[in-house]
Amino acid sequence: MRLDNVTKSFSGIKVVDELSFEVQEHDIIGVIGPNGAGKTTLVNLISGMLQLDSGFIYFKGERIDSLRPFQIVRKGVARSFQIPKPFKNMTVTENLTVPIITVHKGLDSGRIQEILRILDLQKVADLPAGSISVGQQKLLEIGRMFALDPELMMLDEPTAGVHPDLRRMVVQILKGIDKTILMVSHDLNFVKLLCNRAIVLNAGKKVVEGDLSCLKDPLVAEAYLGRK
Repeated sequence: MRLDNVTKSFSGIKVVDELSFEVQEHDIIGVIGPNGAGKTTLVNLISGMLQLDSGFIYFKGERIDSLRPFQIVRKGVARSFQIPKPFKNMTVTENLTVPIITVHKGLDSGRIQEILRILDLQKVADLPAGSISVGQQKLLEIGRMFALDPELMMLDEPTAGVHPDLRRMVVQILKGIDKTILMVSHDLNFVKLLCNRAIVLNAGKKVVEGDLSCLKDPLVAEAYLGRK
């Protein structure tokens, strides 16, 4: 995936400001920055939930910035939400079934059982998704992406507000899959555990980009930690 000079403004304020970067196959990239840096807006733009003001987004050499969200999903790009958005009155299993049927046009019970096993959700498989813990709902968000079998997974704060044990579990799960991942997180330690590259944003602009050694750049402390 490639972004070229992507810009998005709200009420005249540039939230994403001429942002360009490239995600290579099998990259695990962490996008970090302070509140208001434009991280979630970036995910919303890539996933088609917001329209760009200017610039271009390419996936596998094809422009996707004018496509609707469901079309982008069918191209192989999936995203999670910082606040989980399950179908609350449907069971955990049914929540995994919906994306498989919607995108792949058929039911794969074996795949659903495998996802439940990987995410340790077997015990709650028949419970309404609205009744399980927030941490389990976070895992279900990841599971629904697994069900789509995308080439690119975008995760928005996947461990925000969860127990450290679950945080470690998410790291193990994501390290164990063969996917390209773009992850937004405030958790710098989580980024260091999982990612091989990082992009630091501040006020919609890219501050630094590179392997994890770039996080030692003084500009990161200034932007991310709020000090010079």
